[in-house]
Amino acid sequence: MNIFKFISLTTLILIITAAVVLTKPVMHKPAVLEDAAFTLASLEKKVPVKKVQTDFSAPLPPAQKTVVEKPAPVVKRIVRIVKQEVPAPVQTVTVKEQPVQQKTQPVKTVKQETPSLPVKTVQAANEPVEIEKPVKLEIEEPVKVVTTPVNTAPLTEKEEIIAWNKWRSDLQNKVMRDSRISAPVGTTFYFSCTVDKFGNISNINTWSDNDYYTPMAKRVIKPVLSSYQNQPILKFPERTQRTITNVNGSFTMAFTDRFSTPADYSDYERIK
Repeated sequence: MNIFKFISLTTLILIITAAVVLTKPVMHKPAVLEDAAFTLASLEKKVPVKKVQTDFSAPLPPAQKTVVEKPAPVVKRIVRIVKQEVPAPVQTVTVKEQPVQQKTQPVKTVKQETPSLPVKTVQAANEPVEIEKPVKLEIEEPVKVVTTPVNTAPLTEKEEIIAWNKWRSDLQNKVMRDSRISAPVGTTFYFSCTVDKFGNISNINTWSDNDYYTPMAKRVIKPVLSSYQNQPILKFPERTQRTITNVNGSFTMAFTDRFSTPADYSDYERIK
């Protein structure tokens, strides 16, 4: 019985729904009731929009990220040489040239005496006479003394500059040859040290323009400089008045080797 009622109710609802859909009844427009002199106000009028002030500020635009493209590094194929410029000397040293004294050894003169020939007395007519032969005397030839003049006068200012430029260039090239180091092309290595007239080297410092290769410079180049202690490469130029000098040098990794020349330096150092 209950099932029959449920089916009947469901069928009735479906019939009513179908009738409403097919007839499409028109709904009346909404109206508003006012005073005695009321009018129908259409609800479709535009409602004025009121601006409400709030304490909230407009959201900021999202931050834009600017990407800057850096140009690729330019590879240099030559060795960069750091020129050392030292202020011109203030003192002027005037040295008088002393005449070179030549030492000569006196030559001994040996007199040659002709010995007398003793003759034996003839004892018998038939007996031969014996005559003593003269003794040959050896005469010593005079010893020739060759004296080489030694110039002990200090170098002039121009000679000093030329000699020290060559000394620095030779040391720079030896460090480049002995430093077996590998790094990317364009990497520059620097070194500095102090050398005295006895061939002692101290205050050795090595580094690179790329911090990543600075430990390699200390591990490879510094022992090379230390090995020059009391070696001929550190011997000062002859007749120089300097007792100590500071050395600064550098070389850049490139595809071809280029060694320094004395013309790469301009050595002006004050003599104390």
